[in-house]
Amino acid sequence: MTTTSRKSIVSAALTTTLALALAFTTPPPEALADSGCSRSGAYETCFTDPPPGGEDRTIVHRLRELVSSTKRGDKIRVSMYLWNQTGIARDLVEAKDRGVNVQVVVDDAAEPERPYKILQAGGVPVRVCVDGCLGDKINHTKFFLLEIGPDRYVAQTSSNLTDSMLKRTNDLVIVKNNASIYEFYLGYWNRMRGGSWTHAGDTWSNSDRTATGSRVKAYAFPRTDFDVYLAILRNVTECRDGDKKIWVTASLFTGPREEVRNRLAYMEDVMGCNVKVLVRKQDHELWAQVNTSGGYNLNNSKVRRVPNLHNKILIIDAKYNGRWQETVITGSHNLTSPSLLRNEEAMLRIEDSFVFKRYRSYFDDLYDGSVSS
Repeated sequence: MTTTSRKSIVSAALTTTLALALAFTTPPPEALADSGCSRSGAYETCFTDPPPGGEDRTIVHRLRELVSSTKRGDKIRVSMYLWNQTGIARDLVEAKDRGVNVQVVVDDAAEPERPYKILQAGGVPVRVCVDGCLGDKINHTKFFLLEIGPDRYVAQTSSNLTDSMLKRTNDLVIVKNNASIYEFYLGYWNRMRGGSWTHAGDTWSNSDRTATGSRVKAYAFPRTDFDVYLAILRNVTECRDGDKKIWVTASLFTGPREEVRNRLAYMEDVMGCNVKVLVRKQDHELWAQVNTSGGYNLNNSKVRRVPNLHNKILIIDAKYNGRWQETVITGSHNLTSPSLLRNEEAMLRIEDSFVFKRYRSYFDDLYDGSVSS
């Protein structure tokens, strides 16, 4: 493999804070390999792959470092679903105390936990979303927005801030100084905080819940006009030898997204794409292998299981949107009905060779360690 191996990712749990601090100061990606994080240009990626019975703190360490790097006059905005880790809550209070403008949105599932009480006691404004902020189920998002001096960061992760996440596979991608994407995420956060799709007199319809920046596209949910994930797959029109990968990790993949499963099976059986799917649960694995109405299927060599999987990744190496390209899509969006129609969710699509290679290597490692029913 040409990028971070499974062994180096697993070792992230044992790295020091100093090693993680290199993430925005050392240009060569190779210099960060042992930390589980790597940076190139405007992008940084971090992965966790904990050993059996062990933990991997790479992502939470990186987020804590970003928070701790802020100074008076900077800003932090957080949106999170589940949260019981107290250290990062204390970091946010300390940032507020040194003059950083810190505000947080959480799902009501986080309200009984200690971090909420720490933030509240520390004077950090926290908006608690009951039955979702904008939908009618949950705020399932997991992202940080940071304004640090002149720089703007969108830090999108699949990980909740819980102890259980330290035992699961997750990813974090950081996009630096992409103005359109940062403003979109901030607009989404403001709407969640306000509990309305209207903010500052501007109402977002379904079609407004997508934004395009340089080589990056962002998606906000819920939306009821069409299945965005399915539309992405349908925009893959051709696969060819050497670059025909359609690789999916879906912590949850359920029946209401049958059209997504059918499209993946069609891409494998008819288009000749190299489709691989990783899921967490055995029943989801077995469902994804069922024959479609057209007689296509993803057999058990193509759909496999990683019992501690929590990623939500789509990797495309094919003709997509009319041109041959390498694309990664990640975020909080599971392949379930609530993720599309009822939850607050966020996805990022990135067209970048560095990001693609990092995620491709990570997927390879997860697939190599997967099991099949």
